[in-house]
Amino acid sequence: MSHTTNPKDWSDWEKYREHVVHPAATIKASDLERARDNIRQHDWAKRYTHTLQESAGSILQQITPDYLTNMIEETTPGCVGPCPACRAKGLPWHPNGQWTWSPKEPNNLQCSVCETIFPNAAFPEDIAVTSTWGKGQTFTFVGGDTFKCFGYHQARPSISGITRVRKVQHITSQLQTLATAHVLTEEAHYAHAAKAILLRFADVFPEYLVRAGYGYGEYAGMDPKIAAEHILDLPEDELVYPPNKPDRKIFVGYWAASRIGTSGMDGGWVVRVADAYSLTCTAQDNGAPIYSNEERLHIERNLLLESTYLAACDTAINNKSVMYGIVP
Repeated sequence: MSHTTNPKDWSDWEKYREHVVHPAATIKASDLERARDNIRQHDWAKRYTHTLQESAGSILQQITPDYLTNMIEETTPGCVGPCPACRAKGLPWHPNGQWTWSPKEPNNLQCSVCETIFPNAAFPEDIAVTSTWGKGQTFTFVGGDTFKCFGYHQARPSISGITRVRKVQHITSQLQTLATAHVLTEEAHYAHAAKAILLRFADVFPEYLVRAGYGYGEYAGMDPKIAAEHILDLPEDELVYPPNKPDRKIFVGYWAASRIGTSGMDGGWVVRVADAYSLTCTAQDNGAPIYSNEERLHIERNLLLESTYLAACDTAINNKSVMYGIVP
Protein backbone atom coordinates (compact mmCIF):
# COMPACT_ATOMS: atom_id res chain seq x y z
CA MET A 1 0.00 0.00 0.00
CA SER A 2 2.98 2.26 -0.82
CA HIS A 3 3.37 5.33 1.37
CA THR A 4 0.11 5.09 3.27
CA THR A 5 -0.16 3.46 6.69
CA ASN A 6 -3.95 3.25 6.56
CA PRO A 7 -4.86 -0.40 5.97
CA LYS A 8 -8.22 0.68 4.57
CA ASP A 9 -6.63 2.80 1.83
CA TRP A 10 -6.47 0.74 -1.33
CA SER A 11 -6.47 3.79 -3.59
CA ASP A 12 -3.00 3.09 -4.99
CA TRP A 13 -4.18 -0.35 -6.11
CA GLU A 14 -7.23 1.16 -7.77
CA LYS A 15 -5.09 3.81 -9.47
CA TYR A 16 -2.18 1.70 -10.68
CA ARG A 17 -3.35 -1.93 -10.96
CA GLU A 18 -3.83 -1.79 -14.72
CA HIS A 19 -0.27 -0.49 -15.18
CA VAL A 20 1.44 -3.36 -13.33
CA VAL A 21 3.62 -5.51 -15.58
CA HIS A 22 3.43 -9.13 -14.49
CA PRO A 23 5.12 -11.13 -13.11
CA ALA A 24 5.60 -8.55 -10.39
CA ALA A 25 5.98 -10.45 -7.11
CA THR A 26 9.13 -12.32 -6.00
CA ILE A 27 9.68 -13.76 -9.49
CA LYS A 28 10.36 -11.24 -12.24
CA ALA A 29 10.52 -11.45 -16.04
CA SER A 30 14.31 -11.65 -15.95
CA ASP A 31 14.10 -14.69 -13.67
CA LEU A 32 11.79 -16.43 -16.12
CA GLU A 33 14.05 -15.69 -19.08
CA ARG A 34 17.02 -17.10 -17.20
CA ALA A 35 15.01 -20.21 -16.30
CA ARG A 36 13.96 -20.73 -19.91
CA ASP A 37 17.56 -20.33 -21.06
CA ASN A 38 18.57 -23.02 -18.59
CA ILE A 39 15.86 -25.34 -19.94
CA ARG A 40 17.13 -24.84 -23.48
CA GLN A 41 20.77 -25.37 -22.54
CA HIS A 42 20.97 -27.82 -19.63
CA ASP A 43 19.80 -31.38 -19.09
CA TRP A 44 19.25 -30.82 -15.37
CA ALA A 45 16.78 -28.02 -16.16
CA LYS A 46 15.01 -30.21 -18.72
CA ARG A 47 14.69 -32.97 -16.10
CA TYR A 48 13.32 -30.50 -13.56
CA THR A 49 10.72 -29.25 -16.02
CA HIS A 50 9.70 -32.79 -16.94
CA THR A 51 9.23 -33.69 -13.26
CA LEU A 52 7.32 -30.45 -12.69
CA GLN A 53 4.97 -31.23 -15.58
CA GLU A 54 4.33 -34.71 -14.24
CA SER A 55 3.38 -33.26 -10.85
CA ALA A 56 1.23 -30.54 -12.39
CA GLY A 57 -0.44 -33.07 -14.67
CA SER A 58 -1.52 -35.19 -11.72
CA ILE A 59 -2.93 -32.09 -10.03
CA LEU A 60 -4.96 -31.17 -13.12
CA GLN A 61 -6.95 -34.37 -12.77
CA GLN A 62 -7.98 -33.42 -9.23
CA ILE A 63 -9.22 -29.88 -9.80
CA THR A 64 -13.00 -30.16 -9.72
CA PRO A 65 -15.60 -28.01 -7.94
CA ASP A 66 -16.11 -30.72 -5.30
CA TYR A 67 -12.36 -30.99 -4.69
CA LEU A 68 -11.98 -27.24 -4.27
CA THR A 69 -14.95 -27.05 -1.90
CA ASN A 70 -13.55 -29.82 0.29
CA MET A 71 -9.96 -28.58 0.34
CA ILE A 72 -10.77 -24.89 0.82
CA GLU A 73 -13.61 -24.90 3.32
CA GLU A 74 -15.83 -21.95 4.20
CA THR A 75 -14.89 -22.33 7.88
CA THR A 76 -11.77 -20.50 9.08
CA PRO A 77 -8.76 -22.85 9.28
CA GLY A 78 -7.40 -23.83 12.67
CA CYS A 79 -3.72 -24.17 13.46
CA VAL A 80 -2.16 -26.77 15.77
CA GLY A 81 -2.99 -28.51 19.03
CA PRO A 82 -2.16 -31.46 21.30
CA CYS A 83 -3.25 -35.05 20.76
CA PRO A 84 -5.89 -36.13 23.31
CA ALA A 85 -5.20 -39.80 22.61
CA CYS A 86 -1.55 -39.45 23.63
CA ARG A 87 -2.58 -38.02 26.98
CA ALA A 88 -5.19 -40.75 27.47
CA LYS A 89 -2.54 -43.40 26.83
CA GLY A 90 -0.10 -41.82 29.29
CA LEU A 91 2.29 -40.74 26.54
CA PRO A 92 4.13 -37.42 26.42
CA TRP A 93 2.29 -34.82 24.35
CA HIS A 94 3.34 -31.54 22.77
CA PRO A 95 1.16 -28.41 22.80
CA ASN A 96 1.35 -28.26 19.00
CA GLY A 97 0.88 -31.98 18.49
CA GLN A 98 2.79 -34.12 15.99
CA TRP A 99 0.42 -34.75 13.15
CA THR A 100 0.41 -36.65 9.87
CA TRP A 101 -1.97 -35.67 7.09
CA SER A 102 -2.35 -37.29 3.67
CA PRO A 103 -4.13 -36.02 0.55
CA LYS A 104 -5.34 -39.58 0.03
CA GLU A 105 -7.54 -39.21 3.14
CA PRO A 106 -7.93 -35.43 3.28
CA ASN A 107 -10.58 -35.35 6.00
CA ASN A 108 -8.57 -37.52 8.41
CA LEU A 109 -5.67 -36.63 10.67
CA GLN A 110 -3.31 -39.08 12.36
CA CYS A 111 -1.12 -38.57 15.41
CA SER A 112 2.46 -39.38 14.45
CA VAL A 113 3.22 -40.56 18.00
CA CYS A 114 0.33 -42.81 19.06
CA GLU A 115 -1.00 -43.35 15.50
CA THR A 116 -4.60 -42.61 16.50
CA ILE A 117 -6.71 -41.55 13.53
CA PHE A 118 -9.18 -38.68 13.83
CA PRO A 119 -12.13 -38.09 13.72
CA ASN A 120 -12.37 -40.61 16.53
CA ALA A 121 -15.45 -41.62 18.52
CA ALA A 122 -13.37 -41.86 21.69
CA PHE A 123 -12.49 -38.15 21.44
CA PRO A 124 -15.55 -36.35 20.06
CA GLU A 125 -15.50 -32.64 19.35
CA ASP A 126 -18.59 -32.06 21.45
CA ILE A 127 -17.85 -28.49 22.50
CA ALA A 128 -18.85 -25.86 19.95
CA VAL A 129 -18.66 -22.08 19.66
CA THR A 130 -20.55 -20.23 16.94
CA SER A 131 -20.00 -16.94 15.16
CA THR A 132 -23.06 -15.21 13.74
CA TRP A 133 -21.09 -12.66 11.71
CA GLY A 134 -21.38 -12.94 7.95
CA LYS A 135 -22.63 -16.33 6.85
CA GLY A 136 -21.92 -17.76 10.31
CA GLN A 137 -19.38 -20.39 11.35
CA THR A 138 -19.19 -23.07 14.03
CA PHE A 139 -15.93 -24.26 15.55
CA THR A 140 -15.75 -27.55 17.44
CA PHE A 141 -13.31 -28.73 20.10
CA VAL A 142 -12.53 -31.92 22.01
CA GLY A 143 -14.27 -32.07 25.39
CA GLY A 144 -12.98 -33.45 28.67
CA ASP A 145 -10.06 -32.04 30.63
CA THR A 146 -8.27 -29.05 29.15
CA PHE A 147 -4.58 -28.83 28.22
CA LYS A 148 -1.93 -26.25 29.13
CA CYS A 149 -0.54 -25.03 25.83
CA PHE A 150 2.38 -22.71 26.55
CA GLY A 151 0.88 -19.67 28.33
CA TYR A 152 -2.71 -20.66 27.55
CA HIS A 153 -3.80 -22.60 30.61
CA GLN A 154 -7.20 -23.95 29.51
CA ALA A 155 -6.79 -25.12 25.90
CA ARG A 156 -8.88 -27.57 23.90
CA PRO A 157 -7.69 -29.08 20.61
CA SER A 158 -9.77 -28.77 17.47
CA ILE A 159 -8.74 -31.69 15.29
CA SER A 160 -11.16 -30.52 12.61
CA GLY A 161 -9.49 -27.10 12.61
CA ILE A 162 -6.03 -28.65 12.24
CA THR A 163 -7.34 -30.76 9.37
CA ARG A 164 -8.70 -27.66 7.61
CA VAL A 165 -5.35 -25.91 7.69
CA ARG A 166 -3.50 -28.99 6.44
CA LYS A 167 -5.82 -29.03 3.44
CA VAL A 168 -5.16 -25.33 2.80
CA GLN A 169 -1.41 -25.90 3.00
CA HIS A 170 -1.60 -28.76 0.52
CA ILE A 171 -3.69 -26.99 -2.09
CA THR A 172 -1.49 -23.89 -1.78
CA SER A 173 1.48 -26.08 -2.68
CA GLN A 174 -0.50 -27.44 -5.62
CA LEU A 175 -1.27 -23.87 -6.70
CA GLN A 176 2.44 -23.04 -6.73
CA THR A 177 3.22 -26.13 -8.79
CA LEU A 178 0.57 -25.25 -11.37
CA ALA A 179 1.71 -21.63 -11.65
CA THR A 180 5.36 -22.61 -12.06
CA ALA A 181 4.50 -25.23 -14.65
CA HIS A 182 2.54 -22.65 -16.61
CA VAL A 183 5.26 -20.01 -16.78
CA LEU A 184 7.95 -22.52 -17.75
CA THR A 185 5.89 -24.25 -20.43
CA GLU A 186 3.25 -21.61 -21.32
CA GLU A 187 0.66 -24.40 -21.43
CA ALA A 188 -2.78 -22.93 -20.76
CA HIS A 189 -4.35 -25.78 -18.81
CA TYR A 190 -2.05 -25.19 -15.86
CA ALA A 191 -3.16 -21.54 -15.66
CA HIS A 192 -6.84 -22.53 -15.88
CA ALA A 193 -6.40 -24.83 -12.86
CA ALA A 194 -4.44 -22.21 -10.90
CA LYS A 195 -7.21 -19.69 -11.57
CA ALA A 196 -9.83 -22.10 -10.23
CA ILE A 197 -7.93 -22.43 -6.94
CA LEU A 198 -7.43 -18.67 -6.62
CA LEU A 199 -11.11 -17.99 -7.29
CA ARG A 200 -12.15 -20.45 -4.58
CA PHE A 201 -9.82 -18.74 -2.10
CA ALA A 202 -11.21 -15.34 -3.14
CA ASP A 203 -14.76 -16.61 -2.58
CA VAL A 204 -14.17 -17.73 1.00
CA PHE A 205 -11.29 -15.66 2.40
CA PRO A 206 -13.30 -12.51 3.24
CA GLU A 207 -15.29 -14.61 5.74
CA TYR A 208 -12.18 -16.03 7.46
CA LEU A 209 -12.06 -14.68 10.99
CA VAL A 210 -9.12 -13.36 12.97
CA ARG A 211 -8.07 -16.02 15.47
CA ALA A 212 -5.32 -16.71 17.99
CA GLY A 213 -2.67 -19.01 16.58
CA TYR A 214 -0.98 -22.09 18.00
CA GLY A 215 -3.43 -24.17 20.05
CA TYR A 216 -5.14 -21.23 21.69
CA GLY A 217 -8.50 -21.53 19.94
CA GLU A 218 -9.86 -18.00 20.32
CA TYR A 219 -11.79 -16.48 17.40
CA ALA A 220 -13.02 -12.92 16.89
CA GLY A 221 -16.59 -13.51 15.75
CA MET A 222 -16.88 -10.18 13.96
CA ASP A 223 -15.82 -8.34 10.82
CA PRO A 224 -12.15 -9.39 10.44
CA LYS A 225 -11.14 -5.83 9.58
CA ILE A 226 -12.56 -4.52 12.84
CA ALA A 227 -10.88 -7.35 14.74
CA ALA A 228 -7.57 -6.61 13.03
CA GLU A 229 -7.77 -2.93 13.93
CA HIS A 230 -8.73 -3.56 17.58
CA ILE A 231 -7.12 -6.90 18.34
CA LEU A 232 -6.46 -6.09 22.01
CA ASP A 233 -9.56 -3.94 22.45
CA LEU A 234 -12.36 -5.74 20.63
CA PRO A 235 -15.76 -4.01 20.46
CA GLU A 236 -17.48 -7.25 21.49
CA ASP A 237 -16.62 -10.52 23.19
CA GLU A 238 -14.37 -12.95 21.36
CA LEU A 239 -15.39 -16.59 20.99
CA VAL A 240 -13.93 -18.84 23.70
CA TYR A 241 -14.80 -22.35 24.87
CA PRO A 242 -15.47 -23.19 28.53
CA PRO A 243 -14.14 -22.75 31.13
CA ASN A 244 -12.49 -19.68 29.57
CA LYS A 245 -14.19 -16.30 29.76
CA PRO A 246 -13.94 -13.60 27.08
CA ASP A 247 -11.83 -10.52 27.80
CA ARG A 248 -12.28 -8.76 24.45
CA LYS A 249 -8.72 -9.55 23.40
CA ILE A 250 -7.24 -12.12 21.07
CA PHE A 251 -4.67 -13.98 23.16
CA VAL A 252 -1.17 -12.47 22.66
CA GLY A 253 -2.52 -10.14 19.98
CA TYR A 254 -0.76 -9.80 16.64
CA TRP A 255 2.08 -12.06 17.79
CA ALA A 256 0.07 -15.19 16.99
CA ALA A 257 -2.96 -13.82 15.12
CA SER A 258 -3.96 -15.33 11.80
CA ARG A 259 -6.76 -15.80 9.30
CA ILE A 260 -5.21 -18.68 7.36
CA GLY A 261 -3.94 -21.04 10.06
CA THR A 262 -0.47 -19.72 10.86
CA SER A 263 0.72 -18.32 14.17
CA GLY A 264 1.31 -14.66 13.40
CA MET A 265 2.96 -15.28 10.04
CA ASP A 266 0.27 -15.08 7.36
CA GLY A 267 2.67 -13.09 5.18
CA GLY A 268 4.49 -16.19 3.98
CA TRP A 269 1.24 -17.65 2.67
CA VAL A 270 0.20 -14.36 1.09
CA VAL A 271 3.46 -14.18 -0.87
CA ARG A 272 3.04 -17.70 -2.23
CA VAL A 273 -0.50 -16.96 -3.38
CA ALA A 274 0.46 -13.56 -4.82
CA ASP A 275 3.30 -15.19 -6.75
CA ALA A 276 0.95 -17.78 -8.24
CA TYR A 277 -1.47 -15.06 -9.30
CA SER A 278 1.22 -12.84 -10.78
CA LEU A 279 2.66 -15.77 -12.77
CA THR A 280 -0.69 -16.67 -14.34
CA CYS A 281 -2.98 -13.62 -14.40
CA THR A 282 -1.96 -12.56 -17.92
CA ALA A 283 -2.03 -16.10 -19.34
CA GLN A 284 -3.80 -16.74 -22.62
CA ASP A 285 -5.48 -19.71 -24.24
CA ASN A 286 -5.41 -19.51 -28.05
CA GLY A 287 -5.01 -15.75 -27.85
CA ALA A 288 -7.86 -15.18 -25.38
CA PRO A 289 -7.23 -14.10 -21.76
CA ILE A 290 -7.72 -16.93 -19.27
CA TYR A 291 -8.69 -14.48 -16.50
CA SER A 292 -11.54 -12.07 -17.14
CA ASN A 293 -11.21 -8.57 -15.73
CA GLU A 294 -13.96 -9.37 -13.22
CA GLU A 295 -12.07 -12.46 -12.05
CA ARG A 296 -8.85 -10.48 -11.64
CA LEU A 297 -10.63 -7.82 -9.61
CA HIS A 298 -12.23 -10.49 -7.43
CA ILE A 299 -8.91 -12.20 -6.69
CA GLU A 300 -6.97 -8.98 -6.15
CA ARG A 301 -9.55 -7.38 -3.87
CA ASN A 302 -11.01 -10.33 -1.95
CA LEU A 303 -7.90 -12.48 -1.66
CA LEU A 304 -4.66 -10.57 -2.15
CA LEU A 305 -5.58 -7.25 -0.56
CA GLU A 306 -7.93 -8.81 1.97
CA SER A 307 -5.21 -11.18 3.18
CA THR A 308 -2.82 -8.28 3.90
CA TYR A 309 -5.24 -6.40 6.14
CA LEU A 310 -4.26 -8.08 9.41
CA ALA A 311 -0.58 -7.45 8.72
CA ALA A 312 -1.19 -3.82 7.78
CA CYS A 313 -2.74 -3.18 11.19
CA ASP A 314 0.37 -4.41 13.05
CA THR A 315 3.06 -1.72 13.14
CA ALA A 316 5.41 -3.50 15.56
CA ILE A 317 8.85 -4.66 14.44
CA ASN A 318 9.83 -8.12 15.69
CA ASN A 319 10.73 -11.56 14.37
CA LYS A 320 7.07 -12.28 13.54
CA SER A 321 6.67 -9.05 11.59
CA VAL A 322 9.41 -10.28 9.25
CA MET A 323 6.90 -12.73 7.83
CA TYR A 324 4.20 -10.06 7.81
CA GLY A 325 6.53 -7.58 6.17
CA ILE A 326 7.45 -9.71 3.17
CA VAL A 327 3.99 -9.15 1.72
CA PRO A 328 4.70 -7.54 -1.68
